[in-house]
Amino acid sequence: MQLTIVVYSDRPTFKAMPLIQRLFTQSVRDLDVLLACTSPPLDLEAVQAEYPVTLLEFPTGSSTSAMLNVAFARSQTELVVTLDGSWMPRDDKWLLALTRHFGSNPQVVAVSGCDFDPSRVSIRAPWYAQDLLDFLAAPDYGLNFANAAFRRDAWRTWAFENSDAVSADKRWAYQALQAGNWIVMDYDARCHQGEAPSDEAQFRRYWALNLSFGNFIQAREDLKGLWQQALTECWRYRSVAPLQRLYRMEQLIRRQRYWRPGAAQALLAREHFARGGKWAV
Repeated sequence: MQLTIVVYSDRPTFKAMPLIQRLFTQSVRDLDVLLACTSPPLDLEAVQAEYPVTLLEFPTGSSTSAMLNVAFARSQTELVVTLDGSWMPRDDKWLLALTRHFGSNPQVVAVSGCDFDPSRVSIRAPWYAQDLLDFLAAPDYGLNFANAAFRRDAWRTWAFENSDAVSADKRWAYQALQAGNWIVMDYDARCHQGEAPSDEAQFRRYWALNLSFGNFIQAREDLKGLWQQALTECWRYRSVAPLQRLYRMEQLIRRQRYWRPGAAQALLAREHFARGGKWAV
């Protein structure tokens, strides 16, 4: 089985050699590895001298989704794996776990090795299939570009949203699940996260995932004003109640889990709101 692996990074201090070495020791051997970076890895010359790796360089500030769209268009394989450059596969069975679900069920369009519901996985039952109802019940559990595999045909149908710098993965999942497909969440495909995101990076993503899902889950034009009002009230009163009422009114979800900010992240929220703006999805 031939695979394309897209390793993406926007860190100017990125060193790729340890990760590339781990990729080429996987039990799946026929790999086309693309490095999608805004700055070339510091050890690029050494990496390319030893491994068949292709660099795709992008302007500073490019979104992850924009870089992945270019990489997917460049790939020639049926399956494409995406991996954050700061993450590290746990063992040499990682790729096998991430890709084993595609052959048995054509409804499976993607597999995620992170952001799974911990209450639904165990050593004996390490994976579960997420459908649209599961996603709407708790959309913070689901597909994550940081460690995922995709059918390239599904990407041709729903390309990633270039303008969505924070939650393009969840937006893509929503589109695919709406069409009746499945996304498998596999605990066996998890990775070690080598570099924890900053408080600011966590806050940006959590705000997008937990408060701004309405930007792409709901599509009714006549309700856009209500959504904007609810988001503004959530910020102003530090409460999710206005958004919860709107979700219930639209009957979009059966259950919603909301992020609770830590002290540092709450301070970031307060400072940002004082400036009069909000991060948009």
